[in-house]
Amino acid sequence: MKIPYNKVHVRGQILFAARGGAIHTFNLTDGTHISSWKHPDVDKVADSIKAINEAKAEAALEAEANTPATESDGPPAKRQKLGGENETAAVTAEAEASTPTAAQDDKPRSGHFDGRGKKGKGKAGKDIDNGKTRFARVPDRPVITHLTTSPDGSHLLAVSGHDKVVWVFTHDGNGQIEELSQRTMPKRPSAVAIGPDSQIICADKFGDVYALPLVIPADGSKTSASLSALPMPTKKAFKPTANPLTVHSKGNRIALLNQIKQAELLNESKDAAAADGPGFELNLLLGHVSMLTALVLGEKEGRKYILTADRDEHIRVSRYIPHAHIIENFCFGHKEFISDMVIPPSNKDILVSGGGDEYIFVWDWLAGKQLFKTSVLSLAQEIAPETTAVAVSSIYTLTYPSEDGPLTYILAICEE
Repeated sequence: MKIPYNKVHVRGQILFAARGGAIHTFNLTDGTHISSWKHPDVDKVADSIKAINEAKAEAALEAEANTPATESDGPPAKRQKLGGENETAAVTAEAEASTPTAAQDDKPRSGHFDGRGKKGKGKAGKDIDNGKTRFARVPDRPVITHLTTSPDGSHLLAVSGHDKVVWVFTHDGNGQIEELSQRTMPKRPSAVAIGPDSQIICADKFGDVYALPLVIPADGSKTSASLSALPMPTKKAFKPTANPLTVHSKGNRIALLNQIKQAELLNESKDAAAADGPGFELNLLLGHVSMLTALVLGEKEGRKYILTADRDEHIRVSRYIPHAHIIENFCFGHKEFISDMVIPPSNKDILVSGGGDEYIFVWDWLAGKQLFKTSVLSLAQEIAPETTAVAVSSIYTLTYPSEDGPLTYILAICEE
């Protein structure tokens, strides 16, 4: 069974398409296949499935070999109903014939429990517990959940959801991609975008938004794309303003000592958290109180913004780095979760969003003002009158040339 394509992204005349754990590039002009990349876990899953199938076949042959052969291959003879002692003797004889002998019980069997209560393992990695064969678990299938490119098209960014890895590839502009780096995020990414300053803006299912550099220098030095060179807001460590020379009473001295101890413990916990963190530069920008579902970058009047949407119907407009902690506005109007949103390239002043409710919303996102909404359910009912509910799963924009100028279309993919 072939896995269908689940993510596509277009940059110029190049189509990037993800199917399972593989990424393929195509030429949109003639439809030719250009290159492909495969997640390392694809082969691991295939090898595991192959080993399990071989183990099942071996177990079936083993069970067939251990099955006692019948005297005749024909249909069983019709049994006569007996009465009294003859019936009891026949049942007993049948039970004794179906019960393994003591000599058979003493033979070692694959996967038996030894005298210490430990379970043995059968062949090909299968576990046998009380006569039930348990085969090794197949690893999670790798699936590419997000695809996007840098503004200049020189890099391709992909996210594999099963292992929370962000993959970065170089792109030559003609469809050839080459793996550049991989980084495992603390939480599973739910939305990603690449900023004009070569920063990956990554949102996760816990509601946090992080920034990490697109390209990691080979020598590990800081680059202009590193946030370490930007004036990021930081919290100063707590330090008591009082000291033993200014505190005189016994109670105040005890309180001061407790404050100093608490400050030392807090600093130690921060150091331990930093030591256990990822081995690459990762900066927290902002956070929601629920899972983030969509993220886009906007620009208006020379200022850049981060637009985030969550499962609790909120669309937040925040300023870009290094002031991402400043909330500029909210777009309220959805009654259900928001699944996707997009800013059309032809009109960057508006935002289109959709989700669990039946409407597509159009916003003046910087002002937080709803401009228009249209029912997707009524459109679906024109095609399938029996439809009672729909949810928008993803939104795309399409610019189509016409005599009156380019027309912008909104493509909404819905689910019942």
